[in-house]
Amino acid sequence: MRREYEPYKDNLYIIKMHERLKANRSFKMVFKRDLTELIYDDLKNISDPNHNFTTNTVINVSGLTGSSKSMSVISLGLRIFKNFSWKNMFFYDEQILQNAGNIPPNSFIVRDENPQKAIYGIGSARTTAQIRVLAETCRKYGLNLCFIEPEFVQSGVAKLILETVDMDIKRRITRLAVRDTHTLQYIGAMYIDVVSEKNEDWIRYNEVKDKFIDDMRLGRMSGSKASPSELAQGIIEEIDFEIYKTKKEVKAFIIDKYPNYTSGEIDLIATNVWILMKKNLAR
Repeated sequence: MRREYEPYKDNLYIIKMHERLKANRSFKMVFKRDLTELIYDDLKNISDPNHNFTTNTVINVSGLTGSSKSMSVISLGLRIFKNFSWKNMFFYDEQILQNAGNIPPNSFIVRDENPQKAIYGIGSARTTAQIRVLAETCRKYGLNLCFIEPEFVQSGVAKLILETVDMDIKRRITRLAVRDTHTLQYIGAMYIDVVSEKNEDWIRYNEVKDKFIDDMRLGRMSGSKASPSELAQGIIEEIDFEIYKTKKEVKAFIIDKYPNYTSGEIDLIATNVWILMKKNLAR
């Protein structure tokens, strides 16, 4: 066990830890093996494009609400990755996909929470599939991804699985359990020194998260999917209507531009293009 670590213990702490140990005997390794420096060394090598060969990591972090998941991940990102900031934190898979082309190599991108499980309809399955492919194929580019979940979700692409266990509030340290990616057994713990509440990136992140929470409360999930009207506006500005004169021809242009989009999404974008054209003509 790491020295100088005193977890905050509520009235049920001991009972809950005993139950977790009874449920999985390997959980005892969380209190016996400190993997912090080994993991930090590996992540430093991964973030260094000159270290042997270019690679990346995909991290899954889970834990109860308020267990310091986001603060721990931000603290890890700021310590390891040179170009990491609050701007690398997203709340929707679609936001990551839209920004992927502008993200520099050897970056660390975080998808916080997971409202995607409440997203249905046209394009939702495509988004989920695309984010998985992105995680699988960006090794040579060095794009590092982290997915924060409120509960453990088994993922075939994760290279590091972390789970919040407790916090030393006085010393500002979070203990996270480390699970083996193949057996899912607990193999030790990672201790992350978290940033101050006054840290600029933490403050800016919370401003964005507050807006996200308000959107969730009001049922607004505007960042969950690409907006057909915004995409249509981009098409309007780019397409040559001297060549693409009919709705069918416009659809062909959209399919060529967005070959991975579903037929339903293509239809919606085409319809929005047609509506914008009518509005422009009516002016």
